Amino acid sequence: MRIHVSCYSIFLREWLSVFNRQHFLILRTEDYHSNMKETLTNVFQFLQVPPLPEHDLDLLVKQKVIHETRLKKKAGPMYPETRALLDEFFYRFNQDLSLLLNDTRFMWPESS
Repeated sequence: MRIHVSCYSIFLREWLSVFNRQHFLILRTEDYHSNMKETLTNVFQFLQVPPLPEHDLDLLVKQKVIHETRLKKKAGPMYPETRALLDEFFYRFNQDLSLLLNDTRFMWPESS
């Protein structure tokens, strides 16, 4: 696995050293999955492009998720020990991202 690419604060800090924060729209995957329509509407607004017609947006939101590979399905659920290891590894990066964005929604797990 390429775990290092998930250390978002490292990359974002570099980008913010070059580009103004207002040029970034930072989204959480869980927000997108829980409310795709609102997230996509926010993306269109951020990009200053016309929104999709309501009907097209509804069709897009209702599409079946197809990015899950057979290997991922076969792998099954994550072991609790693996989850604990990953949570411990990512904690400082998530804390850094949360501080960098001044947004506690990026801080997970809640405690470590």
